[in-house]
Amino acid sequence: MSGCNVAGDQSDCIYLFNIRKYMNDNIYQNGTMWLYANKIVERCAYGVITDGILTNDDLVRLLQLNLIVKSDTRYVLNFACFTREQFAAFAGLFSAEDEKFAAILTELILSIKKSFVSFVPKRLDGQINQWISCFIHSIIGYVSDELISRGVLEKPDDEKPLTNGVFHVKGDYINV
Repeated sequence: MSGCNVAGDQSDCIYLFNIRKYMNDNIYQNGTMWLYANKIVERCAYGVITDGILTNDDLVRLLQLNLIVKSDTRYVLNFACFTREQFAAFAGLFSAEDEKFAAILTELILSIKKSFVSFVPKRLDGQINQWISCFIHSIIGYVSDELISRGVLEKPDDEKPLTNGVFHVKGDYINV
């Protein structure tokens, strides 16, 4: 993951973890933000989209964004929906503290920052962290490509937007 966009408030959010190289900006702008604003997830039982809550235009847009799919004769959300407790249990399956790896990443980021500080005009110091973030996002794309070529990661489908990082959590905002 190289970024996280959140549509929601302190008690109900749709998260979008993304790899910048594979991100379709419309997923956030015209997808998750719209789903949240229109309380669509809250109106779905077990991910099944209730008849009549989406217009035909909404259906087409959300299908194109890969945020919903057709299953048999009905439409369903194409992302996981968790309670806060369910998400904590799920995320716990993937927690792996690796102090050595964290130290290497910290050293890399500090080195990149030192480089930026050396050539960015002093008046723009406040923007350096944003530039570092953008730079790191691009590096993650290269790492992802390498992992795909090694067979560690699956290549995203060229025909539809990558939505593997979209999920909904009902309950307190999670600090990601």
